[in-house]
Amino acid sequence: MPDNLFAKGVAKSWELYAKDVGKSLIHWGSVGWVFSSLAQIFAIAINKNIDKKEKKFLIPQEIADGAVNVGLYYTITQSIKSLGDSLVETGGLIKKDTADFLSSVKDSSMSLKEFIKDKGNITTILAELKSTEKIDSKTAVNAAESFAGWKNGVGTIFTIAASVLACNVITPYCRNRIASVFQQHHIEKEKISALNKTRHRIVHTAQLPDVFHGFKI
Repeated sequence: MPDNLFAKGVAKSWELYAKDVGKSLIHWGSVGWVFSSLAQIFAIAINKNIDKKEKKFLIPQEIADGAVNVGLYYTITQSIKSLGDSLVETGGLIKKDTADFLSSVKDSSMSLKEFIKDKGNITTILAELKSTEKIDSKTAVNAAESFAGWKNGVGTIFTIAASVLACNVITPYCRNRIASVFQQHHIEKEKISALNKTRHRIVHTAQLPDVFHGFKI
């Protein structure tokens, strides 16, 4: 039974990601960031060389770092991948064979860009052409497969570029800014705590003058 479930899981993952590698990079990259953050938090929590006072500062900071890492990675990579997908679907980035095929079936009075815009996107056009009897269905299927492979490749390239940007530029900058805010807050909190302790000692050590010390009955 477990083997069967595993096989089904693998098959489902393949079905979901085989035609969109960029999506798999985004999803698994985000999962990787989540586990990395959890491991860091756990390591701090069980470290006996870090006192409880420091842990109260470090653990919330790591949680915030993790949220930033995951949130920015997913948002940036997904946004840039969506840009790549849009460029492919609207003909901004188009293969020659796809352009030639669409040019052969469009109305001669329309430009290729106008034809694509009128229909919505290239995927919609190819889906309609596969179901029509006006052209050879095999030709339409081959065109659709070629386009799908192109879109998958462009999406993967855009996702990798976005991952590099997110992991090496944007996320470290934002993480450092958040760490700075936490550290500043911690310093201010320590100053207030130290000041309160000083005042507490002054109140306890201060004594009223003994005005009756020299009075005798």
